[in-house]
Amino acid sequence: MPSTLSLYSACRWQLKAIIPLFFTIFCATLSATANAALPDLTLRVKAPKETQAGSIFEVKVSVANRGKATARGSRSYPTGYMVDLFLTRGKIPQGFARYSQSYFDGVLLKGGRIDRTVDLAESNRHVYQTEVSTSTDTPPGNYKICARVDPAGRVRETNKKNNLSCLNIKVIKKIGRQTFAGKDLKMVNKGPPLRAHNGSQGTMGGPTKRTVLPDGTMEILLPDGIRQRRAPNGQITTILPDGTHMTSKAIQVPMDELPALPSDLSDWGKKASDALLQIIQNLLTEVEFNAYQQTEINKPFYPRMEWRIRSIDFLTRVK
Repeated sequence: MPSTLSLYSACRWQLKAIIPLFFTIFCATLSATANAALPDLTLRVKAPKETQAGSIFEVKVSVANRGKATARGSRSYPTGYMVDLFLTRGKIPQGFARYSQSYFDGVLLKGGRIDRTVDLAESNRHVYQTEVSTSTDTPPGNYKICARVDPAGRVRETNKKNNLSCLNIKVIKKIGRQTFAGKDLKMVNKGPPLRAHNGSQGTMGGPTKRTVLPDGTMEILLPDGIRQRRAPNGQITTILPDGTHMTSKAIQVPMDELPALPSDLSDWGKKASDALLQIIQNLLTEVEFNAYQQTEINKPFYPRMEWRIRSIDFLTRVK
């Protein structure tokens, strides 16, 4: 029969083996219970596939809570979650992304911090829509536009590895004003034909009728019966239906002559001048164009260029 001492030793050995196991099971259960009561934020980002450097574009971010507790937003809680939108070629910022007017890898987009967020209950989702822009000096190329929820790590979650969503985006150089030559100009007009002074037909239509008189004056007949005559010297005469004439006359103030065009630019100047003349020719009928050419006689280079530019502005102006 075993002694009392041997029984005590056996029970003591069993307790030593059971107690650690008990604590292991207890802690695991406690941890699982704690995780079950936490939110789990995840998100998806939608953005255009291409944008110009410095241009504004729209981004949508859908934030969802897959956890078992409410994720507090910054509108109701000072340390609630926020969302950062940044541009990168590989670098993921630590914490909040930093904004700058000049590009660097991982820069926060202008307007790219969503800091007025709502509470998200279990299994709920909210879509944020915002307008952002890249810096004007962003080099053209391929990038990723990324959205990261809770970048500061303020919200306790069951999983922090699903807080980032990225899309490929191409940044192209900002397109400025386009130049064109007269030969590239194509006129498309579905309006009624214009009857010129000698009876030939043109193609300028619209709410007004225009006639070129023999002296080069352009007469415009407006729908309400008012006639407006624009003479080559800049004088404008308005004739009302009752016969009343109103005249405004341009006064040219003498000024110093501009220097002659440098010889190394003479070829460029001629091409530009010819391109302007070609545009005018495309806008007028043959008779109108011949009448216009009479207005250019004896005009030096600079006044001729200015006159052609003003004529194009007049002929293409929308009433």
